Amino acid sequence: MSANNPHKHHRKRALCRFRNNDCSFDNYYPHELLEIILFNCIPQRDTNMTAHRLAETFGSIEGVLSAPIDELCRVEGISTATATRLKLYGELLARIDGRE
Repeated sequence: MSANNPHKHHRKRALCRFRNNDCSFDNYYPHELLEIILFNCIPQRDTNMTAHRLAETFGSIEGVLSAPIDELCRVEGISTATATRLKLYGELLARIDGRE
């Protein structure tokens, strides 16, 4: 990446913004939160467009995290490994929330 690349250090800035907002989901669009989640699933690749596609396809973060793995895999940029991780996060949240 060149020194003038606006995407350089994007992940670091996004995570700092989240921490500086007291790790609150307030003031975030769904695709922005999905992008942060995808940082942990897809290392060293731009996840912005994938996050947008997920949000458009499933309508919400809850829709993404509760979608079946095979449907997640139909979204460009989502591998079986990434879909499995997203499903894991969804199941974990459901358990924490008492919806297990």
